[in-house]
Amino acid sequence: EQRFVWNHKLLEPFAGAHQTRCLLPVVCGFAKVVPLSGLKQQASMAVIGRRDWHRCGYRYLSRGIDAEGHVSNAVETEQIV
Repeated sequence: EQRFVWNHKLLEPFAGAHQTRCLLPVVCGFAKVVPLSGLKQQASMAVIGRRDWHRCGYRYLSRGIDAEGHVSNAVETEQIV
């Protein structure tokens, strides 16, 4: 999704290019995989967080929601087991 690609404005002029392997989207986030213990079967849990670029900033300088519905410092979090 474009809302998590921090350099999407720099990549726009090259969107129609055939050599897209050279384009690197930058995403601000976190990912971690940990094994789950105490189960009869082996299992792992993954946590992935991606930060939205629309209203990023320090928590005391950027607050609330704008007219387009972008909340301040939004993070989308996924958990995979």
